[in-house]
Amino acid sequence: MKFNHSKAATRLGFFVAAVLIAGLFGEATQAQSLYRGTFTLDHQVRWGRAVVPAGKYTLVVDSLTEPSAGVPFAKVVDSKTNKTVAVVACPITENSSGPSALILSNRGAKQTVHTLRVQELNESFIFDPSLAHHRATEEANSSQTVPVLTARQ
Repeated sequence: MKFNHSKAATRLGFFVAAVLIAGLFGEATQAQSLYRGTFTLDHQVRWGRAVVPAGKYTLVVDSLTEPSAGVPFAKVVDSKTNKTVAVVACPITENSSGPSALILSNRGAKQTVHTLRVQELNESFIFDPSLAHHRATEEANSSQTVPVLTARQ
């Protein structure tokens, strides 16, 4: 079998171009985040299907497409290891005011994140609508807020 240098060079060129493009778009995506913040959990919580242990985290709210057109999602990154521990879609947003915070309530015996309120955007991102609206009607016997500090972009 004969090695085709021209074909190999073309494939290598495409691979290098793809890596460069991915790097450029990765930087653009990070720069266009809707919101970046940090928070600390003093105990384990459920967030979507993920279980997030106690610790310090960076939070990035972003969109899969243009920020004004796409469904937002939250990415939770462990500050020590820089590993993503949760990515949760958020198809529901509401106008809101108040300091940026995660709002937790009990689902059974487990604390669950149901809302992220972002003061800078005057918006709340609702991850668990049934729990968020249940909290609103029963008014917060078991609700807890975790402050979220805005990170520099």
